[in-house]
Amino acid sequence: MGALKNLFFLLSDEQIEWLKFLQQDYQGYDPLMMTEYLSENREIQESIERILHLLQEQKRQPELTVKEIQEIIETAFQRQEKRMLAQIQTIVEQQKKTPQTDMELERKIKEIYEYVKTQKTPQQPVIPPEVTARISELENQVKGYQRYYEEFHKQSFLLQQANQRALALEQELSSVRAELERIKLERFKEKEIASKEQKEESKKARKKNIFSITKNTEQYFICPETFNDFIEKVKNTRKLEQFFEEVPEENSYQKYFRRYQENLQRMIKKLEDEAEIEDKMNDLVKVIQNNLLKKLMVAIYRGMKIGEATLEYRLLEVLNWYLEEIGMYCRESIKVGKILEDKDYEDMELLRDDQTPGKAHGEILEIELYPYYLNYVDEDGEREKVHTEGMMIVAG
Repeated sequence: MGALKNLFFLLSDEQIEWLKFLQQDYQGYDPLMMTEYLSENREIQESIERILHLLQEQKRQPELTVKEIQEIIETAFQRQEKRMLAQIQTIVEQQKKTPQTDMELERKIKEIYEYVKTQKTPQQPVIPPEVTARISELENQVKGYQRYYEEFHKQSFLLQQANQRALALEQELSSVRAELERIKLERFKEKEIASKEQKEESKKARKKNIFSITKNTEQYFICPETFNDFIEKVKNTRKLEQFFEEVPEENSYQKYFRRYQENLQRMIKKLEDEAEIEDKMNDLVKVIQNNLLKKLMVAIYRGMKIGEATLEYRLLEVLNWYLEEIGMYCRESIKVGKILEDKDYEDMELLRDDQTPGKAHGEILEIELYPYYLNYVDEDGEREKVHTEGMMIVAG
């Protein structure tokens, strides 16, 4: 009866009812044949024992889930149930054909039925609490691993995007650097070319007389009626002011220019409207000579003799523009290497040099400052000129 004792693992409620039917309706049949057949049937016995073995294995293998055990039991039951029922039905049919009055059948069927009835037929195996806890723990770990994987996948994707963006930025940066290097090279070349051009201009300037301006030689636009307009031109030193904005305040050139502005304003305030134009022109020329020419122009000339004098060349260009704007020009007949003329004594201050050998007496050695002229028309309509005094060095 070892196999029959465990038969409840396979019997359903329907099968228990069927055994009850056998007890009621077939009390005279031979129970020995039925029980021996059931107990000696190797296939049913092995199936029952295999199910019991799996249940024991579940205790040693917590990783097997309840669902997996249920599937194993149900598969085995389905495979054997029909076969067992068919065999029991065959026995019943045989017993019908061979009537028996032995009360043993009733006793055996009652024994089987009562045994089965008293047993709690499990619909599913009872899982120990520690196994259930272990299953829950593993399921939570799986969920945790799943969340970790999802987060890792997300971070990996973001990292990949960041790497791609960083690579793109690196390429853009390389392009920008290359463009900056190209611009630097171009600017360097431009500066180099400008420096060469400036040097060439300086050389040309040395060869020609850059101090002599002759634009207004025949111009007579100053007269009593236009004198106030002329004064406004003289006061307009904006271009010189812009130049000196880039020059340090302690620079001597800037100091000479500021002094000229102050004395010019002072002189203009003293001008009287009733005064003749000749007196006004002389007063104006005196301020230009003493503050602008003998100070600033001579300093520029001497600065150029020392070196490259880039600042001096730029300042001379702006100063010549200003003098031409107000109508001044230089006497052209003065040339280095020529001998003094009577005219030179009228508008030049002569500095003698008797230390230079091989030079003729009265030969012009150097012109530090040209005389500057201004043409105007007086009250009588006569064309007149007023001039500053120049400076030259002559031999002897």
